[in-house]
Amino acid sequence: MKKKTSIILLIICFTLSMPLRALASHPVIEPEQDKLMELYLEHLASGEKDLPQIEWVEESIKIYQQSCENNQQIKPTKKWLELTEAQYEADMKKVRQQINEAGIETYQSKAVTNVNVGTTFTFGQADCGGKGKSEYCDDYEDAGNFRCNWGTSSYGWADALAENTSTINIHSASTWAWVGNQIKVNGTGNARIYFNGDCAWYVLGGMSYPTWASVTVNAIVYNVTNSQEVARKTILYESNFAPLPNSGSDDFNEYIDCTLQNGKTYALKMEVIAYISAGSESSADMCSGLTPAAGGDGIDYNYIRVTWR
Repeated sequence: MKKKTSIILLIICFTLSMPLRALASHPVIEPEQDKLMELYLEHLASGEKDLPQIEWVEESIKIYQQSCENNQQIKPTKKWLELTEAQYEADMKKVRQQINEAGIETYQSKAVTNVNVGTTFTFGQADCGGKGKSEYCDDYEDAGNFRCNWGTSSYGWADALAENTSTINIHSASTWAWVGNQIKVNGTGNARIYFNGDCAWYVLGGMSYPTWASVTVNAIVYNVTNSQEVARKTILYESNFAPLPNSGSDDFNEYIDCTLQNGKTYALKMEVIAYISAGSESSADMCSGLTPAAGGDGIDYNYIRVTWR
């Protein structure tokens, strides 16, 4: 994928658009601290159990206070990273369950393609996909800050954007989408499946309290007949700690080796997940070729090829 100067302009524009309080050496943070703690305790009292631990909130405040007092760049502590990682792992388990339970959306009347063991088959266009988002994304959906979608135009694409524009965000949030093909296998054999596409990432951290943002691209072979994931490979994982920008691009041509069983139906997926932790203003954005993918923000499908070993 050719790098373009547009991403540099994006970073500059975004930086210039930051609130002045986010760029100041000593921003006023006491009211925001009080509001964050008040909101957290209110939700905790309401019985919600999936919020970040109270230690995570306290650690975020501690990091920000220290950086302001010392006029230094915000740096994560070991404890903060541990708490954030634990929250991320718990959230990703929910995302994986949601993806598996969401089922498969097909393009118009496209049928499952029969593939014979020993015969190479190349898909030039996607014909199925799926999308979803965590429950707290709905808080900002009207502003268009959380998006997930998939489509088959321009061979296929899957979009994911998670962005919080509120000063205070006590929930983590994620969006996901995938695009690919379904096959029914005639015969049992050892397959090598190639996933070819391209993507770019544009990940920004929070502007007031520390937060964490990440984007992930996976290649997946899923047994539709048995509702079971056969294999998964992480093609891309990019993340960053607030408030540093992070961006780049990548072409991918990865393969997965697995055994496919006679008579079973499989979904071959290119999947993207955008994630932001609780905290403050943050964004986890995906694009393709350093410009929006065919659907807006995500990965572009080039082809999926089934070969045999």
